[in-house]
Amino acid sequence: MLDGSGATIKEMDPTTTHVEEVRAETFGTLVWQATGALTADIGAKAEISRISTSTGDAQTFKFLKPSAGITLAVNEQMQVSVKAERSVGQLDFSDFAASANAVDDREFAGNPNLKPDRTDRLEAKVDYTFGERGALSTTVFYEWKDDVLEQTVLPSGGEGLANAGSARRWGMNANANLPLDFVIEGGLLEVDVYLKDSEFLDPMTGDIRYLHDFRPSEVYIDFRHDIPETTGRGALNIIPPTTGTAITPTSMRTTGPTTGTAPLWRPPSSLA
Repeated sequence: MLDGSGATIKEMDPTTTHVEEVRAETFGTLVWQATGALTADIGAKAEISRISTSTGDAQTFKFLKPSAGITLAVNEQMQVSVKAERSVGQLDFSDFAASANAVDDREFAGNPNLKPDRTDRLEAKVDYTFGERGALSTTVFYEWKDDVLEQTVLPSGGEGLANAGSARRWGMNANANLPLDFVIEGGLLEVDVYLKDSEFLDPMTGDIRYLHDFRPSEVYIDFRHDIPETTGRGALNIIPPTTGTAITPTSMRTTGPTTGTAPLWRPPSSLA
């Protein structure tokens, strides 16, 4: 059976599987200070790796990962940057072996022919600081992804992971550190917002859909309180309701909403 990239999928027997990787990487970076406020950098990483399994399958990968960026310091508080880079994902060796999910009552076949996904990313970022602890940061990005890893139906009728073709992903991240000293001395509110979208042409159905296990929106809120003149610290992590989409070869379902809190207290060193 062929996956979305044209490679042949070979299933692995549901026995103990040994996977080994040998990797070497070299890199170089050149930074140019064009003016007092403008900095440019260019770099590249070269990677070679070999992944072998106890079934006798082996693959050798060679990747070149270039990057380039420009950073402008608008003033002492604001900085603007634009960056383009290529990255390569890290394979999860457990996907090479057959497995089962007792919760969902689903079995997954191993695939020894998996290869890392590749991402070309273009982003623009604005950073702004105020006061001693205040900061705002916004990033917009667009990604072109190749050899994305998606669940597919293997020849036996079982499910397994395979490289399924190309996809796109885009969105924005906003992060804020907001001092709350005017309400409670030592208080800090940290807010992280992620808004994303993706587009993937499913080679099995011909439909355009989200990538597997994709969450289009996420919000995280942390409240921290550093007790003045001590090393004591308290924190409350709040996760507002979020939803996601889980894709299988035979179904698409929405997960969530999920929410939760995680209180944390670290006493002053004199009391610890």
